[in-house]
Amino acid sequence: MNTQTPYSILYLSESRPYLCDELEARGWDVLRADNVMVALGTFIFYQPRVVMLAGNSPMTREVLYHLLNVTAPSAWGIDHIFWLGEMSEPWEVPSYIHLHVLPASITPHALELELNDVAELVPA
Repeated sequence: MNTQTPYSILYLSESRPYLCDELEARGWDVLRADNVMVALGTFIFYQPRVVMLAGNSPMTREVLYHLLNVTAPSAWGIDHIFWLGEMSEPWEVPSYIHLHVLPASITPHALELELNDVAELVPA
């Protein structure tokens, strides 16, 4: 369980919606989005530290496109986007974004370990 995370996770998925339940049960603050507009609005207004996009769907690709091409560096300096699944095309990623590509079959425990690595990068 994570008890030291000072940030939230924006979560969008068509293929693994239950994964956010697992993360919440482990103590993470998860902001759920179920469509592109909600995801982008949540990103702008709540400034989550991590964006998690699960599944290679048109919806997740559109959110990734906007985050990589429309945004500027946030107040965090470096933004972290977790992509769960295979990427169907290469993306040009700005230097202020770290794109973490993880297997679609990642377990909640392994995902939490990845998130904890990012949590260590967040200033206290």
